[in-house]
Amino acid sequence: MIYHNLYDRHKGEVTTAGLIGTGHFGIAVIGQSAMQEQLAIAAIADRNMSAIWTAAEKAGIPKENIAVCETAEEAKSWWGTGKVIAATDPMILMEIPLDTIVEATGNPEAGARYCMAAIERGKNVVMVNKEVDSCVGPILRKKAEEKNVVCTPVDGDQHGALMQMIEWARDLGLEVICAGKSRDAEFIYDREAGTVTVYCDGGITIPETVTAMLSKEECRYMETMTDEEIGTFLKKRKDLLHELDPRGGFDLCEMVIAANSSGLEPDTSLLYDEI
Repeated sequence: MIYHNLYDRHKGEVTTAGLIGTGHFGIAVIGQSAMQEQLAIAAIADRNMSAIWTAAEKAGIPKENIAVCETAEEAKSWWGTGKVIAATDPMILMEIPLDTIVEATGNPEAGARYCMAAIERGKNVVMVNKEVDSCVGPILRKKAEEKNVVCTPVDGDQHGALMQMIEWARDLGLEVICAGKSRDAEFIYDREAGTVTVYCDGGITIPETVTAMLSKEECRYMETMTDEEIGTFLKKRKDLLHELDPRGGFDLCEMVIAANSSGLEPDTSLLYDEI
């Protein structure tokens, strides 16, 4: 997506956003705002106050520029002073005149509640929270249309990139017959233990069948192969690791969002075809 013309039409204008959730995505949003003159993160909310301090530090926001608020009245009193409002109650952000709420908690139930509250108060919503979007995204977008505000997935995550590719192809007049993504799982081979374990997003996210136990003979197929052995080794690896599920919850969420956006119907819950 090319935004330069849009920025040029709104030179000098600044949109104010409130961020809920200070994980790595949230911190990236704060950091990005420091380099984008037309975006100001005016408020940050997280249930854990120490997480807010950590996010602010990583984004280069001095402590003296942060106003910690326990009530909506306190937040209103600090509004317009140049301070970044910080709160452990995200609902406080709904009571100040922010243009947009960026929902990045990763919690489906809480995120849906915050998004709905923001829409009801006439605020735009950007959902980093793919868990919310995959559960109730179409409902939230319908509510947003009724309130004449925007409710959108974040641009840049995997489903966003996929959705842009689909729209690009359709804009060219092409028929998109299928779309998808690679799964993010990592297969970790432990030579000493004789195991292969599936990890997703930095930790095990699939509770069933995450580790394959291999015999000494089977372990040789996990080692370096010669050019002549490639076909044999890859087939053997597929057979040995067949029961491992390489899907992460985030993979499924992202594909639900892309399917809702594109109108393409899911072909398989496995995200791959059995051969």
